[in-house]
Amino acid sequence: MSTPNDDATNDLLRPNQQAAIDVERDASLQSEPEGFPGFVRTQVDINKAIVERMDAMQSDVRSLKDDMGDIKGKYARYEVARDARLITFDLGVQYLREIERDELAKWAQELSHKGIAAQTLRSFRQADLVIEASEKEQTVYVAIEVSYTADQRDTNRAIRNADLLRQLTGCEAKPVVASVKNDHHVSQQVEQELVHWHQIDEHALKAD
Repeated sequence: MSTPNDDATNDLLRPNQQAAIDVERDASLQSEPEGFPGFVRTQVDINKAIVERMDAMQSDVRSLKDDMGDIKGKYARYEVARDARLITFDLGVQYLREIERDELAKWAQELSHKGIAAQTLRSFRQADLVIEASEKEQTVYVAIEVSYTADQRDTNRAIRNADLLRQLTGCEAKPVVASVKNDHHVSQQVEQELVHWHQIDEHALKAD
């Protein structure tokens, strides 16, 4: 049987015993299995390597898409050059010749004296195709921009190049976009007859 003194002693010991239990529990919670930090570091390194590899793969895919777009665009320009007489026929004018790059460069030089921005002139020199034609014994030019899918940039360049040709030569100039398909903006401009559309046959762009 416990005495009052024993009870008092137990009351004094209980807080210390509880504190010891709490310390032991905290130590248990904070302890890690042997090798655990190394395992975590390894997993972090693996995850980082996976993310870097995925980023590299996505970059490769984007680069491949860009390359394919360039190839399609170049092949489309080749097809349009072959169809130049068809384009002029559709416009109701007679094909005379294709304006070569050297001549475009000379024209750009002449336009530079009219205060045209250098960036605009560089773009003009790189026009996809410019044709000299005849309409009722009058010279007319056709400014063509080529793209697999035509967008506003293509129509803007075609319209701008036609305007520059008018300024330079004093002759009529017709803007044309040549593409397999158009975005909504281009379709609207074609409907409004702001630009002529020459549709490229998609099958002609596929390898035999």
